[in-house]
Order: sequence, then C-alpha cells, then structure tokens
Amino acid sequence: MRFSVDDKSLKELENMFKDLDKDISKELIKEMDLLGSQWVKEVRRNTARQTGLLRKSWKKEKAVKVNGVVRVEVYNNTEYAKHYEYGHRIMRGGQTYGVVKGRYPLTKTRQNIRKKLPKAIRNAIKRALK
Repeated sequence: MRFSVDDKSLKELENMFKDLDKDISKELIKEMDLLGSQWVKEVRRNTARQTGLLRKSWKKEKAVKVNGVVRVEVYNNTEYAKHYEYGHRIMRGGQTYGVVKGRYPLTKTRQNIRKKLPKAIRNAIKRALK
C-alpha cells in the first residue's frame, strides 16, 4: 500500500489555519474590549461616590495581544485609589490610631468579569468560524 501527500495541499491547509488564527485573535480582542468596557461600568457602579472623582477616574486601555495572550487593563490614576481598594492605616502623631479596611471594588468586579470570560471566548470563536 502506498500513501502520498501533496505538498501544495499541506501549504494551503497551513495558510488556512494561519488565517483562522488571525480571525480568532481579532474576535478575541473585540470581545475583550467589550468585557473591559463592562468591567469599567461595573467598577464605577461599585465605587462609593463622595466627590465623584474616584468614580469618574476608572479607565481602560484597548485590548491587545502580547506574547499570545489577549489582555485588557482597567486602572484608576487618582492618588488615593490604592487606599480605597486595599485599605490603609490612620496615623496620628506617628502612631497608628486605627485601620480603614479596603472596599475592593476592582477586585470584586474582576471576579464577576472572569465568570463571563468563557462565554465571551466561545462567542469570539463562533464569529471567527463563520
């Protein structure tokens, strides 16, 4: 029994998979951008509103693919965002007077967004295969 493979057919198949990889990557980036927007919307909703500055300052970067990983970054540049997220000590006269616990709006929201990730990946792959 003899078996032969045409090199041209393998090259076409390889190109088809490369194109599919590019399509899936594009769709994943779109989906991660949507999730990032939802993340910002949710974290704003979960942030207390005293002056409104902290709440308004939540931003996201565009989703990018780096080293095969698609990622989106959500951040807040206000000076006290870290203290609000993780908590801090209250100092008076060089001594600890008390502790303010963190509220964790970004951390809690990230957990909710992670639950939506599998569905988002499935949607991106389905759109890429069409």
